[in-house]
Amino acid sequence: MTKKIISIILTVFLILSSNAAVYAMEKNTYRIINPQTASDGITYSDNLFISVKVAENTPMRFTLYFYPNCSQVATLNDVPAAAFTVREQKGLTETFAGSDHIGFYTRQVKKTEPGLYSLKAEVMDESNNIITNETIYFLVKSNASKMANSSIYESTPSGKVLFFQSVFKSLFGSASEGSSE
Repeated sequence: MTKKIISIILTVFLILSSNAAVYAMEKNTYRIINPQTASDGITYSDNLFISVKVAENTPMRFTLYFYPNCSQVATLNDVPAAAFTVREQKGLTETFAGSDHIGFYTRQVKKTEPGLYSLKAEVMDESNNIITNETIYFLVKSNASKMANSSIYESTPSGKVLFFQSVFKSLFGSASEGSSE
């Protein structure tokens, strides 16, 4: 008897949670998956991959812009306001209508130049009028610059590495301790 009650409760819970996920996606008609920008707004890549999760039958338009006056900036905070006045479209202005289910708009832009980019996502109605739009800004830097700026030896260990390091030190002693043998 208790197995039946538990199975009924689980079934009701699963049905309600699946409807909540669909409702949440209807409320948010799209979500930009990539480019993922960290807190510093920098994407390290030589080829830019764009991916957007789109709810069913949502017509959208995507436009990618490049700001050529910002090729040497280090962070998004370093971008001067005047740099936003000059922009170039980077060959990407596409519409996407989705399907009967959740779809993904994906494009790869090869051989991107380092600098400031923006991706504009516009949700449109049946008459191609813009309902809402969003623009995200991000810096693109080459993979080589990421490798030049980082070193695995400079970072301090954390999490599992720190735990196992302390276990090995307690078992075998520190490497700096001299052995008397």
